[in-house]
This record gives sequence, C-alpha cells and structure tokens, in this order.
Amino acid sequence: MAEDEISRVSPIMEKALKKYPVIVLQTNLKAVYFLKSMKFYDVGFGGTNSNDAVYVTDNGVSMGYTDSYLEQTFHHEFSSVLFRNYPSYLDTVAWKEVNIPGFDYSDPEAGVGAIRKNQSSQDADTILCKNGFFTQYAYSSLENDVNTLAQNLFCPGPEFWVIVESYPKIRKKISLLIRFYYNIDTVFTEEYFRKLITQ
Repeated sequence: MAEDEISRVSPIMEKALKKYPVIVLQTNLKAVYFLKSMKFYDVGFGGTNSNDAVYVTDNGVSMGYTDSYLEQTFHHEFSSVLFRNYPSYLDTVAWKEVNIPGFDYSDPEAGVGAIRKNQSSQDADTILCKNGFFTQYAYSSLENDVNTLAQNLFCPGPEFWVIVESYPKIRKKISLLIRFYYNIDTVFTEEYFRKLITQ
C-alpha cells in the first residue's frame, strides 16, 4: 500500500473497530491488514478474511477506495469471521425462507464466480430488494448475502434504513442479522445500529 495511505486508513479503522465491544474484538480478531491489491484464482479482490484476520485492499481514493468503501469492506469481511465462529447464532432456515420460492444459493465458487461473471455489484438495487437481496453480489451465497447487509448495517448510507423499511424481505433479513449480532453481544440492538447513521 502507498505510504501516504497509512495515515488515512488508521482513523478509518479506529472508527470501524469502535463499533464493536472490546471483548468481541479480543475473541475474534487478531489483525487487520491493508494491501495495495490482492488476487485469488487470478481474480482481484477488495477484501478477504482468515480465521482471525481481515485483509482490505486500498489503492487510493482516486481509484475508488473511499473512506466508506474501506470501512464497509472491513465490516463485510469481519462478518464472515463472526459467521464462522458463531454458526448457530444466525437462523439460516428463516433466512432462506425469506428468499423467493425455489431460490438456491447455487454458485459453487461463491464470490469468485460472481466476480468472474461481473455479477458482484455492491450497490443497492431496489429491484433486487423486492426479492430480499440488497445487491447483486448477495445472490452468490448465503455468506455473501449476510456480508452485504452487515457492511451496510455497520456503515450505512443515508438511504439504507429507508430501503429496509420499504422492502419487507430486506426488513426480515435485517431483523435476523441484528438477532445474530445480539446473540454475540447484547449491545447490538436495532437502536444501536440505527444510531450509526449519524457517526
């Protein structure tokens, strides 16, 4: 990563980490790494994670790596760590029941396949929201569906809660996701998350 980006990412990560109780971080996260770029299977990624670490790419604001993008990427990847560490805390049966009848997360390559097929947009899509998916990327796997909502739950844009209230299927998934986080630590209430829009 460019040296002049170090001073920019430090306060971004401080802001992101402060949104979690210390015990949650101590139990589940050992390090956050920033890199200029990374590739897996010849595909470029904005972020990834391991058992207790998160990796985020940053190639400067001019290349689209804005403050909100970097923070959302962290929350996206950290939600995968938590999803693995607390598998029983999310009601995946109820989650899948929200989806349109007959839908199955069928991409065997999950995020890699979605990126290869140029179906990895992270922008909110109101047409997809009617079916219970916040973005195009959310279709690729249950984990990516969770990740996409988690990144917006912790670092919401001004339209996020409007969309949640406008689309019942999204609202249901957000309720399930908040319950997941509440099971990890009781600080994570809907009121807590709604206040993050002003931070």
